Amino acid sequence: KVLFALICDPELAAAPQRAIAAAAGVALGAVPPVLADLQQQGYLLVAGRNRRLNATRRLLDDWALAYARTLRPKTLLGTYFTPNFDTWAKWKLNPKQARWGGEPAANRLAGYLKPGALTIYADRLPPKLMVEQRLTLAGLLAKLVEIRKPFWGDTLRQEGRADTVPPALVYADLLATGDGRCIETAQMIYDGHLARLFPAA
Repeated sequence: KVLFALICDPELAAAPQRAIAAAAGVALGAVPPVLADLQQQGYLLVAGRNRRLNATRRLLDDWALAYARTLRPKTLLGTYFTPNFDTWAKWKLNPKQARWGGEPAANRLAGYLKPGALTIYADRLPPKLMVEQRLTLAGLLAKLVEIRKPFWGDTLRQEGRADTVPPALVYADLLATGDGRCIETAQMIYDGHLARLFPAA
């Protein structure tokens, strides 16, 4: 969570630890060990009281892998079926309550990839959305809507669209699928939104 906040806002690395904790949505005590670990791995450059994120693609990919293995499984709140799956682009999400992630976010950011699953990050399923799109709890079906819990703080700064999660999370969601077309689109998200901040070594 701490590293995600730093990836979304690299300038946060120089901020007080309390500000980092608020952006990451974690307790203040969780920040120092993460910063120490990042420094040991060479991802955080420290000179006196100054800190700077050594932002490389390797750092981004290491976080995406760790997210897929540890944090992502804990974010799933539920999977739903909707007869309106193919009309998802017309759904009206309130960005204060819910944002697109994964494949639909990639479609919005890159103008590419027809979603095979709809990922929405929200603290809970918005009741209005549930009624309008006739969402019902689903089993193992294709074309599912998955609701995932946001894991970052309210003060996290993000670039890009208001209706999607940060591009780094879209990138990680796509890689986590293991699907070839999603991995191809993840590269497009990297090229278009992340490469200037996280250059390949």
